[in-house]
Amino acid sequence: MLIIAVVAIIVVGPKDLPGMLRQIGRFVGQAKRMASEFTGQFQDALRDSELADLKKDFDDVTKVDPLSDFQQSINKDLNDLDKDLKDTLEDYDKADEAENAAYESEHTPNYDAANENEADRLDDEAERARELETLDEKPVVAVKAASADKSGA
Repeated sequence: MLIIAVVAIIVVGPKDLPGMLRQIGRFVGQAKRMASEFTGQFQDALRDSELADLKKDFDDVTKVDPLSDFQQSINKDLNDLDKDLKDTLEDYDKADEAENAAYESEHTPNYDAANENEADRLDDEAERARELETLDEKPVVAVKAASADKSGA
């Protein structure tokens, strides 16, 4: 700093040195004010940004409803449990139907062509027996009808 003072006295001279130092002082003061203003504006912008972030974080925290989240979680679990229960009941019903079908197939006689023919023969015999009973009830009408058929032929 001493070197600068000696050079300034030699270059400017002792007579103009106080005026020049005042000018330099004003210039440095003005530069400090401008730097302070810039720093202040920068600090304000940073504070506003931090406040905006803080406000956003606060809003996010207030939007969270733990009771609602808990309720949604419980509802999801209940729906899953209900679905599992319905699936289990459907599986039980299918197993029960299969068991009933197996029981019926074991205890129901198998009908084949011979059994059907036997059933048809028994039906025919029952029909003839009913016809004979009808004839026994009305013998005269049956005899006349039979004789009419013979004489007409």
